[in-house]
Amino acid sequence: MAATVRIESSAHVALSAIAMAKELIELKGAAGMWEPIIPGLVERTRGLLMQSNPGLSKDLGDVAAQLRKEYEPRRAEVGNEVAKVYAQHFSEWGVQRHRLGGGK
Repeated sequence: MAATVRIESSAHVALSAIAMAKELIELKGAAGMWEPIIPGLVERTRGLLMQSNPGLSKDLGDVAAQLRKEYEPRRAEVGNEVAKVYAQHFSEWGVQRHRLGGGK
């Protein structure tokens, strides 16, 4: 079962907020948390398929290498989506803080 995150109002998140979120992600080194997801998924799937048919080892290795290469650019997409989530969260937090009198 895969979890998905959709932000319906992501169009309302300011580009500056997204840029700040990306900077925060970079400063904290947080990208390391999701960078191994795609290669890990490819390798896990290859391993599971090899268990059921070890004779396909070379073919599965070739396909896994191709998939890793093909999906490498998608890692940046994951980072962009995480930045949007952070940006929306921090925007909401700022509004909430301002409502409580903490932001002037």
